[in-house]
Amino acid sequence: MRVFAALVLAAVAAVPAHAAIVQYQFTATVTRMHEVRGAVTYEDVDSSSLAGPTISLGDTWTGAFFYDTDQSFGYVASFIQDTSTGLLFDSKLVEPLPQVFVLDSQPGAGSDSVQLVTYDADADLETGSFYFSDFDGTALSGTALPASLDLNAFEYASVSYNFLRGADFDSVNAEATITSLTLSDLPPPVPEPSTYAMLGLGLAALAMTKRWRRA
Repeated sequence: MRVFAALVLAAVAAVPAHAAIVQYQFTATVTRMHEVRGAVTYEDVDSSSLAGPTISLGDTWTGAFFYDTDQSFGYVASFIQDTSTGLLFDSKLVEPLPQVFVLDSQPGAGSDSVQLVTYDADADLETGSFYFSDFDGTALSGTALPASLDLNAFEYASVSYNFLRGADFDSVNAEATITSLTLSDLPPPVPEPSTYAMLGLGLAALAMTKRWRRA
């Protein structure tokens, strides 16, 4: 729980003060996995330790994802964890930039979908992806990121974790079905630098006033 709270606070600390941020907490069950060796050989697997912790079919993941409905800020972040195995993915606001895809179709003429892709990149590349799809095209009413997501409105909802090892390009991908999705309250917005500047000027003015009065 302490790790969960710390990750939430760390993610929110990078949020612009006026961004319309929404946060969802989720639980998910791993239902599909595969490894790719040498960027060539594809194999479905029941478990894998390629990413470090052993990930297996049936594992339960918890975590959260964040996004702002005003995409002029472009803020998307997520984390995925499994306390029983030690898996911990915590996306960073680094290149490549997070990606957001929203598809809105006419009811009965196609599917609606929302996809969020987040990254953590250093010597290796980790990806956390969230995908929601409604096959009859009634879940969304536009191409903007929705202010709320109703799990019951989508026939398909998943979170995927992908690990690509930089040394040899071996990779593992695990896909988990989202079983619960909860809109959560965020901590109070982080003040903008201008707010701190105004506060500093105010304190300086008070200090100068006190000096003048003493003089």
